[in-house]
Amino acid sequence: MARLAFQASRSNFFRPRSLEFLSDDLNLLTELDEAIALDSSGKPKLIFMHIMGSRPRSCKRLTADDPRSFALSYGEDRDYYLATIEKLDRFLNAIVQRLDSAKTEWLALYFSDRGLGHSGNAGNITMRHNERIRQAYEVPLFALGSDFNERVTIKRRLNATRFIDLFAVWIGTQGDDLDPRYSLFDFPQDDDLDVSGGKLDDLTDDTALY
Repeated sequence: MARLAFQASRSNFFRPRSLEFLSDDLNLLTELDEAIALDSSGKPKLIFMHIMGSRPRSCKRLTADDPRSFALSYGEDRDYYLATIEKLDRFLNAIVQRLDSAKTEWLALYFSDRGLGHSGNAGNITMRHNERIRQAYEVPLFALGSDFNERVTIKRRLNATRFIDLFAVWIGTQGDDLDPRYSLFDFPQDDDLDVSGGKLDDLTDDTALY
């Protein structure tokens, strides 16, 4: 992401190289407003937004203005984590509203680079990185668009190493090293995946709490 930013016509970084520094993801909406308004002489714009999202010690991802809508029986850290998911939903909704207001065709692609797992006892759950569970690698990837009129769910594995192929096809790029089979809505099933914890199918499940 940093390499893309340095090659972009316009970029901005909000935080130093530390996860302890609280940078509110909603600050990026102002940057999005400016990017939308920027004159591109009729050419398509490609905008990247890298958010912090939900991470261990989720309370640090929230500000005093963010609602805490959850008070479950699994401990504060779990409630904070759910609050960051709710914040992500508000963030994505704000992006869609801005793009719709621009009165132009648009496509948006969201994905997460990793998942978290549970640890601790039932009354004091904490969320942390765990490369030994399958859910750490089964992360969200979805597309939104101004001309989308129905919800389509594709239950198929996509190896993260193939994301560049999918992205390239999505924006209409071709190249000798790109695999054109990986389009956004139709791509091969990636089986027998190697991950840092071993084979994906050999990993254990992080059992749902409820």
